[in-house]
Amino acid sequence: MLGGEWIVSFRFDRAAEEQFLNKPVILEVARQCVEFAKKGYSDRHYKNREIKCQVSWVPTEAFRAGAYVIDDGTHQVRLSYGSAIDIYRDAFVLPETCRRVLIQPEFDPIFNLLSYGNDRQDVLPAGLTPEDAKITIIRLMTTWLFLHEQAHLLQRHGEIAKAEGITELLSHDTGIEDAPADDHELKDRSASVRHAFEFAADYEAITHLLMAESIGGISEATLWCLATGLMCMFRRFYGSSSATIGETPRGSHPHPGARMRMTMNRIEQIFALPDFAPTAKWAGGTKQARAVMDHAVYTADVFWHLRYLGLDARTPFLDVVVSNLAVPPSYQRDIFDAWRSVRADIVSGHLGVGEGVVMFLRAPSVVGVRAEPFASV
Repeated sequence: MLGGEWIVSFRFDRAAEEQFLNKPVILEVARQCVEFAKKGYSDRHYKNREIKCQVSWVPTEAFRAGAYVIDDGTHQVRLSYGSAIDIYRDAFVLPETCRRVLIQPEFDPIFNLLSYGNDRQDVLPAGLTPEDAKITIIRLMTTWLFLHEQAHLLQRHGEIAKAEGITELLSHDTGIEDAPADDHELKDRSASVRHAFEFAADYEAITHLLMAESIGGISEATLWCLATGLMCMFRRFYGSSSATIGETPRGSHPHPGARMRMTMNRIEQIFALPDFAPTAKWAGGTKQARAVMDHAVYTADVFWHLRYLGLDARTPFLDVVVSNLAVPPSYQRDIFDAWRSVRADIVSGHLGVGEGVVMFLRAPSVVGVRAEPFASV
């Protein structure tokens, strides 16, 4: 049973991992990925504006990212060395975990029940080597992280927070900081708006990324790497918390399961667009896309519990992503109301392509749940 507990005794040699982390090379690759993303996704938005956008690398190995407006009005995407290192670590260790660990029979209760993949005998998608998976996850996740921070800036989340009088959701009143949970916990309207901002930045980032990826075609392996990487990314933003979705928003980031659901819904929407499948050379439809992503999310879930939480018994923490457990209606209402109160200002003042990349919520009931394409967001 997916929600049941079963015992595993696998442990990761963290010291051995370190010998594979050539940090100067990792940082150089990350810089190249971000520079490529900036040229492809950012420069066109700022080309004819007085506002400029720059990337600042922060010399700390803590996982940090942020979207700031500095004193002269320049938009600044901040990424820490640690963000590049952690993306690389997951991209390296997770595929090797698929190849060496998840092939054990202890993992049958999950992989036997998924409609995609070759059970646990071959967890990686057919034809995807660990090295190819590593390279793809690094490229996609580094690009996505830049796009997520840029979305905070293009949607003017910091400016809107100040106008709304809720600067406590900002870092030093100057910008959005995306980092694992810190000492000050947001609550009430500040948390609701911040969660809505995170969902909205996810929405814009995945829209830009998928549209660009479709030009060269999207394979099942690429989609699997994208979903796996995102699940790890969302979990990392959530810190070490094992809390489930609460009755009301708290903290700076939504539950990773809710974020993944919303992102998967948007991915399915994009896959359902009439011109997308031919361009992306995707023949499986949204049903196959969902199956691939479900498999990827469960793989990332198992990996995270074993590698980072050190658990012998897998908990049902992230089963919420696939099994579609209920999100509290009060949480849904808070997010819906918060987003409805600021969306018009975001659309009218968007510094990028505008409404086509701005999240739309039809009703409170669509927040954090699985939805059919075009039924919700």
